[in-house]
Amino acid sequence: MYDTGRIHATPARNENRADRFALWRVRNVCFRSPVCRQLWYHEPMHTAGSVREPYTENKAGQWLLGLLAREDVFTALILNAEEVCEAAPEVIAAIGFDQCNPHHPYDVWVHTAHCVAYAAPVPILRLTLLMHDLGKPETFYRTEDEVGHFNRHEKKGEEIVRCRLAALGFDNETVETVALLTRRHDKGITETELPRWLEELGRERLKLLLDVKEADARAHDEKYKKIQLARVAALRRRLAGL
Repeated sequence: MYDTGRIHATPARNENRADRFALWRVRNVCFRSPVCRQLWYHEPMHTAGSVREPYTENKAGQWLLGLLAREDVFTALILNAEEVCEAAPEVIAAIGFDQCNPHHPYDVWVHTAHCVAYAAPVPILRLTLLMHDLGKPETFYRTEDEVGHFNRHEKKGEEIVRCRLAALGFDNETVETVALLTRRHDKGITETELPRWLEELGRERLKLLLDVKEADARAHDEKYKKIQLARVAALRRRLAGL
């Protein structure tokens, strides 16, 4: 069972927490400028449709949902990183975590913030994207060519999701949906396999999964993004005919 009280970081990223956030503020001070905020404006993609909104009576959980609902959500996540870590300590390890991969121009936390901002303002979708890569720091390794990889990070992410969202008092349906989407977000889907995925997940959750994949792809390098967005578009066309 995943321990929600632990803060995971690789040995190379065990900086003092106060120094970590001090550095983060300096690196991102430009986001307080209205001009720079416009430079990072994201055009959210279309939503999959109406879904049941996440519910919690936990104040930290409610604050997190409010933050995710903001129009300037990318800037909000960057400037409120320390507060986000208070609600979800697993985020600490993601901040400044270099992915050491040519397809990833951002560290795990900035990649996450971009993903959330590219998503439509649907609570369950943005909550999933906030959580989807939190398993990366604990599963990181390098190959002989020094390229970073994350072995089964989606499975570790699912464990984090289940424990953290439960700790934040979210309803069972929200926990199960976010856990499912996190576990499946990095799984390849072919057009031939789509009917099986539709039967297994249902149309609503499958559309959400494609939304997650699209937002995730947009926060990668241009080459990877172009390939993945084309695949998602093809899957959407196929799904429309099923």
